Amino acid sequence: MLGWAEQICHGELIEAAPVVVISSDHARLIDQTPLFDYYFRWRGEIHRRHRLHRLRARQSVQSRCRSECKQHWVDRAKLEADLASQLVSKLTSARSVPETAMAYQEWASRRMQIALEDGQHLFADNIKIVETAARFFSDGRAGTAA
Repeated sequence: MLGWAEQICHGELIEAAPVVVISSDHARLIDQTPLFDYYFRWRGEIHRRHRLHRLRARQSVQSRCRSECKQHWVDRAKLEADLASQLVSKLTSARSVPETAMAYQEWASRRMQIALEDGQHLFADNIKIVETAARFFSDGRAGTAA
């Protein structure tokens, strides 16, 4: 035990005590029990490790989201190349103006369908990205910033 005259040095261990790290949601539950006077918000090493773990998990989710979006657009580019190749093939084998017009009409119809799907997918991708970012910045709690 330290006397009054003894000085405590910076970083000196005075006492070690067990710590139970809980989420803020669980802390709200503890507030409804007799334990509400016996816990403290603490931002120690365990808290930093926990935050680092959550950050890595969020980055993993964001990376997966980006990969899914990227893969769709890579597949879509391949589809575009295939569609152009089919058009060239049909045009080179066309023997008349009506056959050429039919090839262009089929290509244009399919191209418009793809453009519509692209717009829908782009909108869905943006929603997914915004929702992922919102979860990242809200720390998993609705309506509050981290």
